[in-house]
Amino acid sequence: MAIAVFVDKYGAKYPKAVNCLTKDQNALLAFYDFPAEHWDHLRTSNPIESVFATVRHRTVRSAASFR
Repeated sequence: MAIAVFVDKYGAKYPKAVNCLTKDQNALLAFYDFPAEHWDHLRTSNPIESVFATVRHRTVRSAASFR
């Protein structure tokens, strides 16, 4: 599993980060409990990600209007 590789590689240098990831591992990986065909439609409740997703969406539309 990728988390085990991360723990082995960075555990000594970043113990707090590794502890945080391993402690919250189930919540972090809940996305993968859904079928892969649903992943494109899942949304985040993280306000920072939501803002940047909106900016990316507008940037793509703006670039297309200059063609």
